[in-house]
Amino acid sequence: NQEEGMPLHTLRTVLEELVHQRDHDTLTGLANRRLFDRTVTFELQRAARTGTPLSLVMIDIDHFKNVNDTYGHATGDAVLIGLAGLLSKSLRIYDLAARIGGEEFCLILPGASAHQAEDLATRILEDFREMLFEAPADSRVTVTMSAGVASAVGRADLPDGTSHLAEAETRPHGA
Repeated sequence: NQEEGMPLHTLRTVLEELVHQRDHDTLTGLANRRLFDRTVTFELQRAARTGTPLSLVMIDIDHFKNVNDTYGHATGDAVLIGLAGLLSKSLRIYDLAARIGGEEFCLILPGASAHQAEDLATRILEDFREMLFEAPADSRVTVTMSAGVASAVGRADLPDGTSHLAEAETRPHGA
């Protein structure tokens, strides 16, 4: 009954927008830590159940505080948005890119072997290194990043993604 409130399709649209806001980073549009945690737990359980590989790529922008301090937060935001765009276009439809901290990102790669994840990380590192970001005084700045890769095939010993994420953080992959 439309006389008593908003139409059902409007309510559905509002709810979908609220769910999106809950699960996505407002600056980059990527998944946030909440959605990452839910997804990595689900994917680890699936990998354990099916015996398929699962890889994570942990990404950290090098010296990001210096970028903000030297060039300003607008340039820092442009770097974050630029990396998010690169990650989004580099992934398969069923992969997930998430911003899990200030300058920390993580990729969930279901079905990807360690070798495939390392190849992807290398391509992303190289592409990011070539990006130019606008800075004050009509200058442009380049930024680098580091990545770590962790992979498992049907490992039931990682029930939540914390151990898997820690493994990715301790296995750096070129800057």
